[in-house]
Amino acid sequence: DPTTHAVVSVDQAKLAEVVSLVTDVENSGLYGLMDDYAKNFLPEYDNNKESIFAIQRSVNDGSAQGNGGRGTYASALNYPVGNSGFGCCGFHIPSADFVNSFKTLNGLPFDGYNGVGPGDDYSFENGNFGTQPVDPRLDHSVSIHGKPFKYCTIAGPTCIHDGINWARDPTTYGSNVGMKDLVARNSSALVLNGPFFISSMNTVLIRYADLELFKAEALIELNQGDLGLSIINSLRARAAASTGLLNTNQSVSTKFVYDVRPYPAFPDQATARKALRRERRLELGLEGFRFFDLVRWGVAKQTIDTYLAAEVLRRPYLGPALFTAGRDEYLPIPQVQINLSGGVYQQNPGY
Repeated sequence: DPTTHAVVSVDQAKLAEVVSLVTDVENSGLYGLMDDYAKNFLPEYDNNKESIFAIQRSVNDGSAQGNGGRGTYASALNYPVGNSGFGCCGFHIPSADFVNSFKTLNGLPFDGYNGVGPGDDYSFENGNFGTQPVDPRLDHSVSIHGKPFKYCTIAGPTCIHDGINWARDPTTYGSNVGMKDLVARNSSALVLNGPFFISSMNTVLIRYADLELFKAEALIELNQGDLGLSIINSLRARAAASTGLLNTNQSVSTKFVYDVRPYPAFPDQATARKALRRERRLELGLEGFRFFDLVRWGVAKQTIDTYLAAEVLRRPYLGPALFTAGRDEYLPIPQVQINLSGGVYQQNPGY
């Protein structure tokens, strides 16, 4: 809708073009899935076959920024705090809802994963991992109390997540840490630049997995083929095989039970669509796509309201949070840009 920007329909020809273009990428022989999910988030595998488009990073490159060079300054505030050896600043904290979404039942995601109540260790923050099966992509995405940070193999506090001692105000925000964009303390890609740690790991903007999920989504909306089943299951098979680095330096008491299995044939579009949307969250979580997915699917308001209703019980600081439909799907356009455009730019609704 040109006034509200709400998604009211999808151009079928554009969907067919998505299928065709992604098929061209598949047939090029240049790209594909890495054998281990972890290799997408380690600097030694920069520019691998799954990296379609990435910002090239470097440190100690002689640039004016000092030894931080053209490194990942955007991630400098995301490292753990306290006695972690990093120092700053504990931002980019995953929600309890996100952590819970990796739980599986018979190897598959399930409704009701985000229950709140006695005995529900909703965020695995107390080190009691129990027997709840999870998708192993959780341990690639989130650093959790008692587990090695970023596949680190060094003994001591620089390697094992030390719970509240690694967190910024853990009673308010919890102790989990998002870590896809971070590197281990002993990584040769990491340098100290002033008070911040900067790495040379590339920032990947488009992964092959993302393209594959776009193709699956287009097939679903076109009601064609196997409704994206084979694509979704290829990612789930890769996830199931991505436990090698996770089994390093983990004691029996801190290991999750990993269980991720393929979906059976989708009986209809609605089932396929639900599976696809879940898979995008699990595969691409903390990479910056989730909110924009919700907006383009037209479900941002209902999803965020449901999220807030449960999350506020664990994180009371979210009490004042409110999502206003028709406004909060988009950011305001700076007035100076509207002025410079001579009125060509129009302010988004609600601002």
